[in-house]
Amino acid sequence: MRGRSTSRWLLAGAATVLSLAFASSASADSYIVLYKGNAVPSSAKADVKAAGGTFVHAYDKIGVAIARSGSASFAAKLGGDKRVEGVSSTARFGSKLRADEAAGPPPGDLPNEPATDADTFSPMQWDMRQIHTPQAHQTTAGSPSVVVGDIDTGIDANHPDLRQNVSSADSANCVKGAPVPGAAAAADDNGHGTHTAGTIAAASNGIGIVGVAPKVKVAGSRPATPPGSSSPRPSSARSCGPAIANST
Repeated sequence: MRGRSTSRWLLAGAATVLSLAFASSASADSYIVLYKGNAVPSSAKADVKAAGGTFVHAYDKIGVAIARSGSASFAAKLGGDKRVEGVSSTARFGSKLRADEAAGPPPGDLPNEPATDADTFSPMQWDMRQIHTPQAHQTTAGSPSVVVGDIDTGIDANHPDLRQNVSSADSANCVKGAPVPGAAAAADDNGHGTHTAGTIAAASNGIGIVGVAPKVKVAGSRPATPPGSSSPRPSSARSCGPAIANST
């Protein structure tokens, strides 16, 4: 029962995260198809076509398929299949950052006392001190056997504060629905994904900042978000395909 419950939770997570992954076009919308079983049926391609859509990719491990259709009745037709739990268009999903949301703390002097961590900008990491990260680092900095999936605008795998912790094998670009594995494919074209990856796992290496878990590995997952947008649920990284699902 526990395994089935976990699988169902993953399906719910997949619906949320993958729904952020595709923008609609003038001719067709992208759809998330959730199946009641934990696998996409072998007839899924034919079923999608019969309902007026185009099959894009199957995430078999979590029972999720991606499709595109310009038919207003596509969701209703495919949703009539008793094996289908739900069909949802991603046309209205997305999360756009306001300019002031990335501006950092309010103007004024920040505390400049050394923190337990000793990288270049550690004394300025007021956010880490608020959650007592330096104290936590006295106990653990995380394990390299742990891979954290960061679903955002991608990742700069050559960043000097990240490169030793980037897991290229577990990174993926999901812009077109089917994952393209590798950190090069998941290259950050915005900067926000690299920022969040640094918050997670910037190395304790004497330069820059120190992340929450500076010894874990981080995998960048890039969904098809518009410029200036990002996905807010990095904890559901396995929904961006086998490249990440196999490692988390």
